[in-house]
Amino acid sequence: ELAWLIMGAGFMAIGLPHGAVDHLTSVKQKSTQALSVFISKYLFVAALFGALWYALPDLALVMFLIFSAWHFGQTDFKEWQLHQNMLTFLWGACLLLLILVTHFYETQTILSHIPGLAISSWLLQFSSAGVLTLQLTLATAALAMAVAKRSYSMCITLGCLGILTVLPVGMAFAVYFIFQHSLLGWKHLTHELRMNSTQLWKKSAPFSIAGALIILTGTLLIQTHYLSVFFIVLSCISLPHIFFMHSMYNEKASAATASA
Repeated sequence: ELAWLIMGAGFMAIGLPHGAVDHLTSVKQKSTQALSVFISKYLFVAALFGALWYALPDLALVMFLIFSAWHFGQTDFKEWQLHQNMLTFLWGACLLLLILVTHFYETQTILSHIPGLAISSWLLQFSSAGVLTLQLTLATAALAMAVAKRSYSMCITLGCLGILTVLPVGMAFAVYFIFQHSLLGWKHLTHELRMNSTQLWKKSAPFSIAGALIILTGTLLIQTHYLSVFFIVLSCISLPHIFFMHSMYNEKASAATASA
């Protein structure tokens, strides 16, 4: 299907590459040994999180949603030059949960295919009225933050999420992840590293290819419920990226404060 081909191309062009240059922001000593240590740490965190998915899937899911919410909010607030505080996390949480809750039954089906995940059974208890109430609560909270921050960008983002409700959940998340979050992250990286997109793509290529192979291998090895497996594998390689991007944003903010 053409739409999925576009999403796949976007994922390989921006989605993966924006998380494949963490070594450029985190490895201060430019040497093979330092890079090897960094890669080892990265893979260790990813493997550890994979083990958590196996042993305690509910905890792994909650942790990933929390970290992802902060990461999404942090990237948006950085772009819109808004002060980073608890609203950063709340904004990201509202965006992430709105995508999932406006596709409630699709999300529940995907989660139900993750072995040992109790949350998926708990979600079955929600009535249609309960789901609608949750959707309205999240939308109202997000709109209240947009008004409080007097941010047109936040309002536009919410409007786009409303449009995305007509798409399947995987497609809706892909559109937001690639064409807002990853694009903004890519922009911040080009500025921080003082590179243009072509230079950054070249630097990211080996790690993007490695990430794609990890995702593809993990998904094909299971050979069932591909979207659920894709989500787990993606979460494992994304978690270290969230930590490193957070460090980059913090260092930039600290430097700006020190120079002020």
